Amino acid sequence: MPHHAGLSQAELSNRLSVSRQAVSKWESGAGLPDVENLKQMAKLFDVSVDHLLVDETATDRGEVAMRQPIDLASMQPYTIPGKRMGSRAHAAVLAAYPQATSVWALARSQRNTRSQNALEWIISLFSDANGFGIFGTADALSDHDARYLVESANRQLLVSVGQHEITSRELGERITGKKFTIGQDSFRRAVQVR
Repeated sequence: MPHHAGLSQAELSNRLSVSRQAVSKWESGAGLPDVENLKQMAKLFDVSVDHLLVDETATDRGEVAMRQPIDLASMQPYTIPGKRMGSRAHAAVLAAYPQATSVWALARSQRNTRSQNALEWIISLFSDANGFGIFGTADALSDHDARYLVESANRQLLVSVGQHEITSRELGERITGKKFTIGQDSFRRAVQVR
């Protein structure tokens, strides 16, 4: 957590109506504030929620990973104008990045490694079963997170929304196309949320 802008732990705890011990845990990294406290602190310090969650040591190493605890099941679904169904993941990303100028829901698929391609080929060659696509299917069945491309203040973030946590990574290169690849993951802009 960043510095408290000149406030003592007791002063910050009073302003947020939490215990001083909670603030101490946040400051030491032993705990994280909930979404409402993060919103209050962002307003108090005039910064974004993601700014509060930046791990400064990771930033020094060239990595930017921000984690924010959530309870996705308790959120009200957000419905995109003109769509019939709402999404709790949409609501979570919009709550985490209220200042975002653009939010795209992404479709994700995982590309095989060379060894996975070779294994699929061998399975198909030596059995009656078609081995092609088994790793992609296994990944799709095990990964339930929603992915988003979020743009805010000339920054782009790749955001993953799970049941209990939002994870965001700042992208080093600007994404402009409808399709893009990061590591083994291929992404496609599916629907614009904002």
